[in-house]
Amino acid sequence: MQPAYHGERCLRSRLARDQRDDLRAGEGEAAARIEYPTGAVVEVKGAVGVRAADRNITALTVGGIYRTDHHLAVAQGQATSDRDPREVVAAHVRRLEALRRAGIVERQAEGVWRIPTNLAERGRQYDAQRLGGGVAVELKSHLPIERQARVLGATWRRTVSCGPFCS
Repeated sequence: MQPAYHGERCLRSRLARDQRDDLRAGEGEAAARIEYPTGAVVEVKGAVGVRAADRNITALTVGGIYRTDHHLAVAQGQATSDRDPREVVAAHVRRLEALRRAGIVERQAEGVWRIPTNLAERGRQYDAQRLGGGVAVELKSHLPIERQARVLGATWRRTVSCGPFCS
């Protein structure tokens, strides 16, 4: 049987009982030992990239200042039927609030933010730190892939489109 990959983000991993990894629990916490069943299907995400929101915020910043009213005006001019411009701006504000709590950006007034010139890189570093070194592992199924092939009903394997690798 061929391994099932979904893009570059999904990885089939057979974890032997004696080869489990220690994973970092997160920002400022001690390392935590995560136990996965032998043969479990996991998704490993790594190499944190720059978020689109950080690139958008940087592009809309004028003189080191990001304004939500300016962003809303631009978003309304580029509006599509599938996304409300106010929701787009609200998502960016949530990101800015998280970065403010991390000391990366500063809110000067309602809807007005001071943005560093290197926001994209600092945001990427913040995300990598939150993931404990830039790697996150998520359990997709406790059943080995071989058992999922014989199961009648919904399984993780049948919920992922893995192209020519699926049987």
